[in-house]
This record gives sequence, C-alpha cells and structure tokens, in this order.
Amino acid sequence: MVEKYWKLIVLIVMITLGIGTFYVTSAKTVTTYPEFGITHVNGDKAKIEEVIIQADYFRQNINQAALITTNNTLYRSEFSYVERLEGAFREPTIKRWEKDYKSFMRGKRGWLDSFYEDENYLVFGDIKINYNNVDASMKDSKLYVARLDKKTGEATSFEVKLPNSGEYYFANLQDIQFVDGKLKLIAMNGMENGGTAVHMYTLDMKSKKLIGDERIIGPEALPDNQNTEIMMLGQEFMTHKPNEYAVFRKVVIDETYSKEGDYQRQELANELIAYHYASGKTEQLKLPKKLEEQGQVSLFDGAHLYYTTPNEKGIDVIVYSITNQKIKNNYLVAIQVGANEELPYMTVKDDVLYVMKRMVDEENGATIQAFDAMTGTSVYEGKIGLKEENKAVDEFQLYLSQLQFDE
Repeated sequence: MVEKYWKLIVLIVMITLGIGTFYVTSAKTVTTYPEFGITHVNGDKAKIEEVIIQADYFRQNINQAALITTNNTLYRSEFSYVERLEGAFREPTIKRWEKDYKSFMRGKRGWLDSFYEDENYLVFGDIKINYNNVDASMKDSKLYVARLDKKTGEATSFEVKLPNSGEYYFANLQDIQFVDGKLKLIAMNGMENGGTAVHMYTLDMKSKKLIGDERIIGPEALPDNQNTEIMMLGQEFMTHKPNEYAVFRKVVIDETYSKEGDYQRQELANELIAYHYASGKTEQLKLPKKLEEQGQVSLFDGAHLYYTTPNEKGIDVIVYSITNQKIKNNYLVAIQVGANEELPYMTVKDDVLYVMKRMVDEENGATIQAFDAMTGTSVYEGKIGLKEENKAVDEFQLYLSQLQFDE
C-alpha cells in the first residue's frame, strides 16, 4: 500500500515543509522592518482616519511593500500565505463587503469598478466572456448582475446575452450605476473589424431584462495609419459610488515612419466626452481656452474636472463644473515641490483633495495634506515618518505610491 502512494506522500510532506518554511522565514524577517506613522500637525484628524498609504520600503538589499495608517505599518511579509494568494493589498472596501455580506460576496471577484454601493443596495456586475468552440468568437458571452438589498438581505441575480457580442474580440466593464431602479453598465468593447466602442447597457431589475444598448462612443472610419484611443477618467475607488457623469478622453493618433525609418506619433484630436447617467445625454465638453492650454485633466470626481499645474509657489488647481460647463474655482495649494522632486500624489474623495509627497528618508518626512476640493481651504496637515522608537534606522527610503480608503 505504501509503495502505491509513495509519490503522493512525498508531495504532501514537501508542501507541508514548504508552508512551514514560509511561516518561519516570515516570522524571522518581520521584526527587521521599522514602524511608520502619520504625525498630526493641524486640522481635522477625521479627514485621514480612513486613509491607507501604499508604500515601498528600501534599505540596503531589502525591498518590501507596506501599508501605512495613522498608527500602524503592515508589511507584505506579515500577511499569511492565503492572504498573499488572494491579494494582500486588495481594496479595503472589498474586504469590508466580504466581511459584512459574506453570502452575497461568495464567488464575486473583481475590482471596485465591478461593484456599486449606496445606502440601500450593493450591486455586482460582470461580463462573462465565452468564446465559441466553432469560430472562436464571443457570440455566446453574457452580462451578469446581482443586487443585494442591504436592509432586507434579499439578493437578486440574473444574466442576459451580451448584444452583438459576435462583433467584439474583448469587452471590459468600466462602471456600474443604479439610476431610477435601472442598472447601467458601461463597457469598452474591442471591435473585430477594428476600433473600440463604448456601450451603455441598461437592465431592469424587476423584469430581469436588458432594456437598452446605447453606443456612447463608436469606432470611426480612419486611414490605416490613424487610430483612436479611449480612456475613462476617474480613480478606481470612486467608480462604485453614485456618480453624476462618466467622462471619457478620446484621442485620435496619427502614426507614421520617416524615410529614415523613425517612428513618429502625432496627436490629431483630443476630446472629452461626458455621459450624464440620469438623463442619458452624451455631449462633447467645450472647455474654456484657459483649460485647453492646461493640457490633460488631472482628476475627476464624478461631477468636476480638476486641472493641476505646479509652479514656484505650489500647485495651481482649477475646478471645472461639468453641469454648468464653466470654471468653478481656481486656487493655489501651498506645497513646495523641488526642481528635481517628483510631483506629489493627488486624489479627490468626498469633496476633499488629498496631496501627498512621495519620499521619506532618515532626514526628511513627507507631508500629507487635505483641502476642501471646491475652495482650496486647508482642512488637515500631517507628516509621514518613522515612529519615535525607530528613529535610529538610517540609510533607508520609503516611496509613497498612492492612497486607499478603509470605508
């Protein structure tokens, strides 16, 4: 009997030893990493209670990813083997849903743009890509949606055929919104015959049927050396919340080669196209000349565009209202940026503009500031650096990449 199963026994022993070695090694290395935190300087501490900083710690031959909150530092090596397999740095919001709505979330994977949440509902959407065995097309693909009533605990789910799916070679879900009892799903679809189309699919939860398929942006006939690039604006953590607008940047690119064989790329057109969820109206934004000269928009919060430009006094911020189609405010964020220094990380959440410098070392901490996004009024300032008990750590760098929010 033993001879029959010896290979299986050896495999189990190797796996057990491997996992054991993993935990022993992790336990030994965890203690070598210092603790960082956020020291309050002034303002409302509540503005950063939900903030989680994604960072990378460098010292000698060490490179370790980390998450930093106001009071704690958690390094990647401290996560369990299972947590690493699932994605140690997954969005905190998804982790909260998995804890609070365990049954509904079972089997539902994806990024925040696969979800929608308000005070009444949690919604999940997916495009199930199924390639036909005969012609390898996507014609058997489906739209899947599931909705949880958070007050009653009742869950509803269904799937419908993805319209004209045989015409696409890919389809990516971009956003889900729940408007007047209808689910609206935005997808970016690659056309088999060339180009990209942006579609708005509308589904009725009562009848469990697809009631609308609107092409917001369609592929256009262009010369062979030209193509269109389309990108949806916004940060990932805003897509799961109720938004007034979806905004897309549409760029037409001309690609040629010189006689010497050098590749040349020229931008022929750059447009911003806004879709209003409630009315279903699509329009090209006609920006003031002042904003056209600014270049590309930096941030979008669902209703406003933010254009940011560094100067010798700080960062100039222009807020543009999509609803009114005019500049709402222009203010200065007083944060000094060195000539050779990387620009601060900036994002907008819940009408607060967060500005965070990128680098911490043994001599300098990094500031994190919060401003009223509409007026530019400072509402919080803090400093990211080593905790007092770790001040002796030297010759290190901590790179601050972005913010998450533990809602």
